[in-house]
Amino acid sequence: MKFIIILVTLNVFSFLRLNALIDSFDLEKNCQFIPATKKTWTYHHGLNTSFLYLPNTWLEETVSAPMIYYRANFYLPYKMAAHADIKTIGVANEIRIGAGYHYTFNKKWHAALGYQLGYNFGFLNNFGYNNDIKVIQHHPFINIGYSNKDFAFTFNAKLDLISKIYYSAGEVENTFNSKAINGYTFGLTMEQRIFKNKTFALGFNGNFMQFHILGWPAFNTIRQKFFIPEFTFGFKL
Repeated sequence: MKFIIILVTLNVFSFLRLNALIDSFDLEKNCQFIPATKKTWTYHHGLNTSFLYLPNTWLEETVSAPMIYYRANFYLPYKMAAHADIKTIGVANEIRIGAGYHYTFNKKWHAALGYQLGYNFGFLNNFGYNNDIKVIQHHPFINIGYSNKDFAFTFNAKLDLISKIYYSAGEVENTFNSKAINGYTFGLTMEQRIFKNKTFALGFNGNFMQFHILGWPAFNTIRQKFFIPEFTFGFKL
């Protein structure tokens, strides 16, 4: 009889402890995209995959390619945070580093305003090619987030400005200095807990751009913006 009482007590204790752990889980504190304020001097990062669909005007057919996407956030005093976004597919690479001011209005609504400096580069040295490209970009952005205990949603808007392009094809080298608006991006990302303190992210970005590093082998100077859809999914590490 004592054994049964002890067993029941342990089961009840385990159940209450599990519920306490579940109830204490803070979704927005364990997401990689939502612009919530977080504990100072903490580092959050995630590994994702982004699928982009390039317009057929560039490469004579619609091309889709996955880019490995690593995202990192380091939270600083005064509601500031440093952000780094790295995307790569080997022959085309994108690096963005910057900072933003984060503000949580209440437990559910959040916002961030910031800027990232972008450095894109690509190279193609096979199949008779000897081409490479380097691009300096500027990305002011604004993010708005909403979260509850089950889901977190982030709307993002970003401006893409190009200041310099270096392009070489064999022995021919060209440098373009520009302050033109390359395009802009609007997107929505959903995040959800999957197990322990890990979350899953699923997002869509609508890119309207003249140039994207993934399509750099078809580099041209046409001043027309094309729609480049981008689907992203990944996990917080």
